[in-house]
Amino acid sequence: MYRKSTYKFGSKTAAEIAAIPIASLLVGDSVFNSTWKIPEFWTGKVWTNEHCVVELAQSDLRVGQPCHWVRNSGTGAADIGLATTTTKYRFAGICVRDVTIGDPAVIAIKGRWPVRFTETVARGEYVNLNGTGTCTANTTSGSGTIGMVLENVTYSGTPITAMCYINGIEKY
Repeated sequence: MYRKSTYKFGSKTAAEIAAIPIASLLVGDSVFNSTWKIPEFWTGKVWTNEHCVVELAQSDLRVGQPCHWVRNSGTGAADIGLATTTTKYRFAGICVRDVTIGDPAVIAIKGRWPVRFTETVARGEYVNLNGTGTCTANTTSGSGTIGMVLENVTYSGTPITAMCYINGIEKY
């Protein structure tokens, strides 16, 4: 039996979702993100999904950058900042959408997401935190391993993103 789409905005790419006028959105509106193959929901401020957390950004963040938890000294609440080598044990996840300091950041804590690298990566390599706003890929896992690379992508002199499976800070 045919069922009509249950998503208010149907199926759209990540770029098409970003282009939906905010004035036309209501809390709880839904869309199927065909780029990431996952349903997303409007919180009133950002699009998010069941694989992400939303917290305030303590720094400007770009898609694919690794992030860590930051205690907000004013409220004691958890915020999000760009991960460094000294904060890898507070790893929170990977930034899903570009965000400016003080705005809500959508951070992937598990699943398939683009991760930022400054080197060529190969399918099957481990994703490791390197503390420079990008990750490294290696054939061995260790402290700071957060997932696995799912595709081959060649570095061309500017940061690249490669689809990876993110699974927290667990060692593989």
